[in-house]
Amino acid sequence: MRKFAVIGLGRFGGALARNLAQRGAEVIAIDKDSKLIDEIKESHVVRFFFPQELRHYLEENFFKLIEISEFMKLNKPPTEKVWNAIAISKATKVNLGG
Repeated sequence: MRKFAVIGLGRFGGALARNLAQRGAEVIAIDKDSKLIDEIKESHVVRFFFPQELRHYLEENFFKLIEISEFMKLNKPPTEKVWNAIAISKATKVNLGG
């Protein structure tokens, strides 16, 4: 993993730090405003759902998780390095709202 230090998280530095982090680099962000540093730490493009979380959210919305696999590789459970997955679920009851 490549390491970078970005000093100053204004318009250019903030964009640079986020871009490097999204590409998997380790980024040391330095700025006098700690709020900007926290925003860089918390920024991400995609939210990864762990299988347990996915099961919980589905059940909370009246679905039962039947299978979760890597996208286009059925019967292969996703690992922490896989961002594309497919979940097969079945409705357990009709949600009438409210």
